Amino acid sequence: MSGPVRVAFLIDEIFSPAAGTERQLLMLIEGLDRREFEPHLCVLRSTPWIEREFARRPGACPLHVLNIASFFSPAAWRGVWRFSRWLRQERIDVLQMHFRDSALAGVPAAALAGTPLVVGTRKNQGYWMNGRERFLQRLLNRGVDVFVANSEDTRDKAVAGEGIARERMRVIHNGLDLASLPPPTPVRRARARALLGIPERTLVVGMVANLRPVKRVDVFVEAAARVAAERPHTVFVVVGEGEERPGLEARAAALGLNGNMRFLGRRTDVADLLPGLDVGVLTSDSESFSNSMLEYMAAGLPVAATAVGGCREALGDSPAGVLVAPGDAEGLARGVGMLLGQEGLRREAAARHPRRVAEMFSRERYVADYAALYRKKDDSSERRP
Repeated sequence: MSGPVRVAFLIDEIFSPAAGTERQLLMLIEGLDRREFEPHLCVLRSTPWIEREFARRPGACPLHVLNIASFFSPAAWRGVWRFSRWLRQERIDVLQMHFRDSALAGVPAAALAGTPLVVGTRKNQGYWMNGRERFLQRLLNRGVDVFVANSEDTRDKAVAGEGIARERMRVIHNGLDLASLPPPTPVRRARARALLGIPERTLVVGMVANLRPVKRVDVFVEAAARVAAERPHTVFVVVGEGEERPGLEARAAALGLNGNMRFLGRRTDVADLLPGLDVGVLTSDSESFSNSMLEYMAAGLPVAATAVGGCREALGDSPAGVLVAPGDAEGLARGVGMLLGQEGLRREAAARHPRRVAEMFSRERYVADYAALYRKKDDSSERRP
């Protein structure tokens, strides 16, 4: 009788379990059935969170730190050689890589070790890549058996932009642990409003995002000014922290939003705050599949978002979702205003969106889809040509 499938997950580093890809990876590791799978977490570089917190998590697995700081050093390639020996000694069946640096280490190591199934992931759309980066990515792709994208849109862009054969791509949408986001109720809404310090009758529009340029929180600020001109008592909240916060606060003040817009910073109680919103907003210029979008929907919120990545896939045919072009503050303002003005749509979202997330984007479905892929480790149809 064969033992469990040994799966090594390789990622550059993990500073926080709250980041998008990192959160999805940890959820997958914790969700795999240990009777069938033996996961290992491998990181290029250690971090305080890895050293102090990872082993305490429920479902933690063996940890392997490669200690590769830079690929411009000969020591890095010695680290790749050691990693290949580790893959062979541990008889790893599947190596799954996240991010470009992990592929730089993982592809040659897996080739040297003869790892049966090498999995690449596409959880962003490469908005940061220049021509040299794309050339390097294409070279690394030759050492990958199968790629997993977290949206159909990202799959299509990888096929077009990287020349990956469509039959080598799989789509596994992000999952959400619904135990952390129970369905909306009046009691949860009242508690959320108490946490926010906002009266029940006040309309609240919110956004959860890292305050980085690609998230385009500036578009939300500009749209908020337009909405507030028509609905002066509306409150806008931004949950998240980042380099752009001072500039965003200054712009909000310049637009006269001091009484309307609140920057809450990084919060660990996002799930408790979401039921207090009336509309959730996403304004990214590039997004593969938004975890925030799923959280808004699980909380029963209507959504106004940019038409990027998997946003359309998440919403499906819901009438309580509005998609606009990236950077379109005026269109976003119109969409938010429409959702605020139609209580029937907000009720529709409260009934429909949590059900869609539970049916299509649950943690259980997400883990099961990956498990089905790993079971094919010996299937020649999953091998690269």
